[in-house]
Order: sequence, then C-alpha cells, then structure tokens
Amino acid sequence: MEINKRRKIVVFLAMVLGFVQLFYYGDVKAMAKNKIVGSDDQVQYVQDTEKVDALFDERGELATDFDKNKERIAQIDAELSNLGVDFLSTSEVTQLLTKQNADKSMNIEQPLVALPTVKNVTWTSTRQVTVYRGKEYELQIIRGVPNGDSSPLVRKEIKYTCNKKNFVAGATNVIKVVGISVLGSLPEIGGSITVINTFYDAFKEYDKAIKTTTTINDATVAYSTAVSAHSMYVFVKTKGAKDAGNQIVGYQGNIAYFSTGMTASYFITKNGIAEPTTVQKTVKGYSTAPYYNNGYVELAAKNYYNYKNGSKSIKFNYMQGKYQMTMLGSSAYVTIPSDGAF
Repeated sequence: MEINKRRKIVVFLAMVLGFVQLFYYGDVKAMAKNKIVGSDDQVQYVQDTEKVDALFDERGELATDFDKNKERIAQIDAELSNLGVDFLSTSEVTQLLTKQNADKSMNIEQPLVALPTVKNVTWTSTRQVTVYRGKEYELQIIRGVPNGDSSPLVRKEIKYTCNKKNFVAGATNVIKVVGISVLGSLPEIGGSITVINTFYDAFKEYDKAIKTTTTINDATVAYSTAVSAHSMYVFVKTKGAKDAGNQIVGYQGNIAYFSTGMTASYFITKNGIAEPTTVQKTVKGYSTAPYYNNGYVELAAKNYYNYKNGSKSIKFNYMQGKYQMTMLGSSAYVTIPSDGAF
C-alpha cells in the first residue's frame, strides 16, 4: 500500500517536472531566436541578422534627408531595439573600446582604436558567435550611424553643374559611380545607380522623344548629392572570455548611401526646330567597403586567429574615404562622411 502511494507520488512529480521542462524548453526555444547566453552579461541579444541589416540599410537611405524622415527613422530604431540591437551612449562606447580594453597576452603591436569623442553619432552594439577552424569566437559589432542632419556622418547639398554639346543620348554617361580601390579590393556599388548610366537611361521615362540614337544638341545637368554613412567596427574574442583584456579589432569598414537629384535642360532638333526640354530625376545607391556586406565575420575571426598565432601583419581597416562620380562630360571625387572617432 505504501509502495503504491510512493509510486503515485513519483509519477505525479515526474509529470509536473515534464510540464515544467516542456514550458522551459519551449520558452528557451522562443527566446533563442533573439537571445543567446553571453560571457559578460547573462543574456546577450543575437538578432535576426538579415532583418537587422535590412533595417540599417533603410535607415541609411533615409538619413540622406534625416529631418524629413526622422519619424520613420525613430520607428526603425525601435524595431532594431526589439531585435536585440543595443543603443549605447558615447561614454559607454568609450568604456567598451578604450585602448586598455585589449588583449595584452601577445607581445606584438595590436590593432587598437582611439576613444570616440565625436558628437551627433548614434552608437549601436550587436553580438554574434562564429566558428573558425573549429573554434567558437564571439564578435561584438559596433556601428556608428547618423542621429540628424548635423551629424558628421551626413553630407548635404554637394552640387555640380555640367554641360555638353552634340552627344548621343544612349552612349554618354549622365551619372556613374566608381568605387575607389582599398587595399587591392574594390568596394561594391549597388542600388538603383547600377541601372542608370547614360543620358537615355536616366530620362527616357520622362521624355518619350529620347531614343538611344537621339542626338542632344546642347545640355546642362545640375546635380545635387546628399550622402550618409555608417561605420562598422568588429571586435573579436574567444567565446566565453570577458571583453576586458581579450578583445581586438578584427574589421573596420563603412557604407555610404547617396541620393542624387538631376535636373537636365536640353535641346533636341525635331523637324529642323530645336525644342527645349527640362526633366528631373533622383537616383539612389550605395558604395560599401570590401567585406562590409559579406565576409566581415570570417575575416574578423581569421584576423583574431592569425593575431593569436603571432602575425604582425593582419589587415582589418577597409574604410572607404571617397568614391568617384562620373557625370555629363565631367567627374568628381565625393568624400564619404566619417564619424571621425577612430
């Protein structure tokens, strides 16, 4: 009788424990989509990287006219926070990235950063774990993004005016962006800028009289470009180690988002008469440092591995300083705005 009672108690406790475990593991599984147990804090947020990257991209595009888009940017920041992106004060970034917060176990020159002192920059932090050569490494990704039109990461109203006479619409550049080589690697150019090149490409939808073979007698194009930029600093350590005394810089890169408005005034001769026309178009695009969109995770881990194995020549700085914009019969180098902190 006593044995049966004990058995019932054991079965009951087992059922309760099973329900508790089911609830716990279900909760952990749901939590794992956004969180991971970290080394310094008990819980560190790991984001849906594709969603986070997409939101940062949208934010960067909108920041070319920040004040006009500030409500949507505020919504994006809230979404990023919900996905696990930490927003840091300048003092917190200073504390995280101080020169004393570095790996001192190797008696070689280390890639360290200066302290950020610049104003009008929003700093964010995310973390993720990667495996390189069979070992787990934790990456802390610090981004500097604009927090207004007055941010050093925004340049407004970069203006050019270009003229050209007697050219073929389908064979003449009206706008083309060329990345500047960095350490032997070319930046990536993308966005709608990649489908706009010739005068015909830019204005055919506005003026049906333009064909690829149309001769433009005389044209003036006024350009107005705004650029916003994001900086990225990737710090690496062995998973499970504390930040202080263990992190090194594994990658530095940036992305520039640009929006260029073009107003073209030109003449096309029809039936012996030169007809004046004025059209407008805005093109958007971006130029990214090598590895910024793809490969920085592996590169950062590789740099840490090589550093730990005594390499003094790891390459981690891929920051872009400028890009070249080819216009109607002219070209110019556009300086990419910088946070000026590192």
